[in-house]
Amino acid sequence: MLEAFQNLEKNALTFAPEVLVVPGVLCVLLGICFWLGGMRWSRPTATILGTLAGLFWAFFLTDRQVAAFVSMAVVVGAFALFFNRAALVVAGAATTLIISLFIFAAPYLGKPKNIQYPSQKLSTVAEGDSQDNMPIAESLEAAKTHLVFLGDLLGRAINLVPFEKLLISAAIAVIFATAGYFMPQLILAITCSAWGVSIIFLGMILLLFFKGARPITQIYANAGVFGIVTLAMIVFGSAVQLLLCSARDKKLAARKQAYGER
Repeated sequence: MLEAFQNLEKNALTFAPEVLVVPGVLCVLLGICFWLGGMRWSRPTATILGTLAGLFWAFFLTDRQVAAFVSMAVVVGAFALFFNRAALVVAGAATTLIISLFIFAAPYLGKPKNIQYPSQKLSTVAEGDSQDNMPIAESLEAAKTHLVFLGDLLGRAINLVPFEKLLISAAIAVIFATAGYFMPQLILAITCSAWGVSIIFLGMILLLFFKGARPITQIYANAGVFGIVTLAMIVFGSAVQLLLCSARDKKLAARKQAYGER
């Protein structure tokens, strides 16, 4: 799997800057909003996550036609819009499911035999010269090819995971969802914070691709450090959101009491 990401890092050097910079900046800004205020604005947060979840499911569960992506995004996004808190709890449970599946699938993530990595012709330039970039349309098509390849690798690895470990992943997700019923504020805060941190990291990775860096290689090489940083950011974001919502609830209660006295 690392080789596949390193191949993406190499080929991203030829992507059009707009394909990396624009979504990178948007991801960082959106991630910050989710990280520190996702629970405060739970309805738009749930709608955006629901739409992304619909696109994710369409990618893995359908034939990847445009109609499938649009219909799944609209249906799941609409559900999240009207049932925002339930959707966020489901998003948190899905997150724990994905993480546990990825952990169990890690031993099977080696590249299967007789499969070629996606590639495109790289420009040959002298050292110090600027490298030619592909047009936006070709860059988007190349990025899509890499995403499909990485998704197929992950799908093959998950298919090799023993059934009992799949049951463990499902049980973890159910436990998380059940906790959302008894401790909704805490679970919503953790979910929004975790998704915010993930989206921030995605945006930073795209921006570092634009700068010619190898961020995924560095994450693999320093997985322990990045894991601690990620956990610390999730804890901090969850605490901030709980404090913000607690302060808002107190203000709303005070206003209701004041109107009642009138």
